[in-house]
Amino acid sequence: MYSDEYYYLPIFVMDKGNDMKHERKRLLIWELANKVNEFVYKKYLFCGGCCFSAFVLAEILDKFGIKYRTVLFQSYDLIHEHDFNNAINSNDCDHVAIEVTLDGKQVIIGDYSDITKYYDTFHVEHVTRRYRDITPKMLKKAYYWNSWNPRYKTKNNRSFRNAMNKIADKYLTPVAA
Repeated sequence: MYSDEYYYLPIFVMDKGNDMKHERKRLLIWELANKVNEFVYKKYLFCGGCCFSAFVLAEILDKFGIKYRTVLFQSYDLIHEHDFNNAINSNDCDHVAIEVTLDGKQVIIGDYSDITKYYDTFHVEHVTRRYRDITPKMLKKAYYWNSWNPRYKTKNNRSFRNAMNKIADKYLTPVAA
């Protein structure tokens, strides 16, 4: 359900031990997550655009040197598949996401609750696998070489990417002392 406020990620309070660089990382990720959720709720981003979303997020996180993992929600025939390329190229790859570590906790960027509700409602056997060292280039290739749910309109890709880059650009600008 759509709401004007997106609080899927917790709002973080700056601890005494955190420096400004760490705080900016938290705020960047929080803003990116909120923008992803806006596209999830208004434009059905996670109904066919999740791989594109993961590609754009991976590109931005790479710019900032932020480590991430690519997360695949795999079901049916894929529950025992451990190879990223085999998994993402299958029809049983239900969702692609990006996960980061914030304050020692693993955080998946974007509201994926509809996917887990589907699994629970229909008792679908599934697994969530995390893959390291998946580059933005690999995600882009996976996006363009596969077919995805047509509910998401790819015409939204440009506005999604522009919105995400606008947020990133804000954080690339040095903070005045």
